Amino acid sequence: MPESVQHLLDAHPFRVAFLVAAVTTVVLAAASLVLRRIAPERAVLPLAGVGGAVAVLVGMRDAPNWSDDLAVGMILLAAGGLAVTLLVAFVDAPLLIGAAAAVPGALVLAADADITEFDWAKTASIVAVIAASALLADYDDYGRRAGLAPVFLAMTAIGVYYTVPDTEEAVVLVGATLPLVLLGFPKPFASLGRAGVFALVGAVVWVACVDGRGRETAIIGSIACFGIMLIDPLLDRVLPERPERIVRPWSWPYLAVAGIHAALVVVASRVAGTGESLSRSIMILVVAFVVAAVALAALPQCTLEDERVRT
Repeated sequence: MPESVQHLLDAHPFRVAFLVAAVTTVVLAAASLVLRRIAPERAVLPLAGVGGAVAVLVGMRDAPNWSDDLAVGMILLAAGGLAVTLLVAFVDAPLLIGAAAAVPGALVLAADADITEFDWAKTASIVAVIAASALLADYDDYGRRAGLAPVFLAMTAIGVYYTVPDTEEAVVLVGATLPLVLLGFPKPFASLGRAGVFALVGAVVWVACVDGRGRETAIIGSIACFGIMLIDPLLDRVLPERPERIVRPWSWPYLAVAGIHAALVVVASRVAGTGESLSRSIMILVVAFVVAAVALAALPQCTLEDERVRT
């Protein structure tokens, strides 16, 4: 067994987070199966992210850098996501509202991470939480019945684990998100939901900053592991008229998107995130994201069970 995998399995915070997330997965899958019989249109529950966030907080209490401010920041972000869920019914500007709602939590988490080694890192972490919260929530909302976001977020967490030089907190992210994969694949049972997305984005960026201390490229590489979930909401607004195709969950267009996301995570974590030059790592990421955007644009828009789901 690879040493990195053994280290993960031996870490007590990983096992705690994994257990909490596994219980959440079982409960949500069971609830979804019941709803499929009585209210099929509501069978995909937007609660996986909240369960994952709870698993992060429980697991982090056994991690070396636990802080009450981490909990405060994640709760503020979750509240912001919930507020966006209510507001988008009246104002059709989810990205703008989402960015504004993420500000309080982003400020708290950036202050708690307390990165003093790199003068740019605190500002970058604030911007990353604000932007990624809005974009990932948008991606999860439109693709909620396709099951993509829970799977992709677990891939992101694994990417962070293989990027940062210190993994005491990164193991918690992996434990909290890995069981959630079964809520999206092979059959969608739950989406992350805006409140959960906001909280988990904050956790990922916080871990990137805390465990990435000592190597600035690890911070930027870890944040870039959000991958395709950052690109797709923007691409959909630039190219809204892509050809459409009616598909089933996890048919070939979705598998192609998963491949693009996996490639981005590998480049961000093992190439850009492990380099010594920040400028070179940024150039690598820019090229990788442009190539991924072009590849994504070549794929068809997907319509899933009479509901438009973007790829």
